[in-house]
Amino acid sequence: MLARADVIYYVTVHPVEGIIGFASGGPTRHGGFPQQNEVYAIYLLPAYQRQNLGSLLFRNVVSDLKSSGRAGLAVFALSSNPNRDFYKRFGGRETAAPPIAIGDLTVDQTAYVWEDIAFT
Repeated sequence: MLARADVIYYVTVHPVEGIIGFASGGPTRHGGFPQQNEVYAIYLLPAYQRQNLGSLLFRNVVSDLKSSGRAGLAVFALSSNPNRDFYKRFGGRETAAPPIAIGDLTVDQTAYVWEDIAFT
C-alpha cells in the first residue's frame, strides 16, 4: 500500500522513542457501503493514547481525504475494540459491517460512517 499514490499516511514521532503512532486512509475497500473514503488504520502506543494524538492523526487523514473529490467516510473497527467509541465522538454513525477473516478466525466488526466529512 505504501506505493499507492491515493493512500494517505501520517506518522507521529517522539523525539526519543521514535514512531509512536500512525494513521492511513484512502479510497474505500468495501463495495457494500456508499461512502467512498475510508480510514484504514489508526494506532498509538498505549502510553501515548488519550493525549489527543489519535484525534490529530484522524483529523489529518480525513482532512486530506476531503480534497480527494470522493464523498463520505467509513471506518471499520473490530467489535471487540475497547476504543471504538473514539469514532462516535467525531459523529460517526454506527452500523453493521460484515465479519472479517483474520487468519483462521472470523471476527465481528462495526462500521462507523459519515455522509459528510466536513467535521475536520
